[in-house]
Amino acid sequence: MTNNCGLCSEVKNEPVKGRLNRIIQNTENFCAFVTKGPLGLGHLLIATREHYLSMATIPRDYFPELRGLREDLGVRLTESFHLPQTILFEHGPSKHDLRGGCCVDHSHMHIMPVRLSSTRAVRKIKESLGNCQTIETYEELRQLADEETAYAFFEFDGIKYFSKIEKPMPSQFVRQIIGKYVGREYTWDWRQNPRTEDIIETVERLKT
Repeated sequence: MTNNCGLCSEVKNEPVKGRLNRIIQNTENFCAFVTKGPLGLGHLLIATREHYLSMATIPRDYFPELRGLREDLGVRLTESFHLPQTILFEHGPSKHDLRGGCCVDHSHMHIMPVRLSSTRAVRKIKESLGNCQTIETYEELRQLADEETAYAFFEFDGIKYFSKIEKPMPSQFVRQIIGKYVGREYTWDWRQNPRTEDIIETVERLKT
């Protein structure tokens, strides 16, 4: 565990007075739990159980497990919340001094069920991120760690996109962008908009 890392204590389910247990699913190396300030019902984080900076820096043998968990959660979320798709996104640094608009430097991806027009949404998200490229597998994110490059990543309709971030970005940068297309354009900040009711409802639906 890294000192003062909230996600380290979260994934280890260390008791904190007044904190709701938001964990939905555990695997050997990952933990899925409801995010603070969800952008909608079913908005989860997939975090590594050990502390890494981003998914680009995790060990190579973690990726099959990540892929399986993502597929499992995709089915659970679309069925539980009656929405046709899921979107996966990450805003990750590749070294400590280049946060890339990420407010937490413990590797985590967001996954949530959505109903979006894929063509319009992808076009707008790509325009907002700028210079997007596609990859076939999560393993290809490793190239960004090798280059010590911060990045934004999202996956929609089975297609994976990433954009290199070469200058400092605002905190929660990718959350801001995704929030525009899921009805949270002005309430994307999890610190200012905790949405405790949505957290509780998501936990109740996914744990029943």
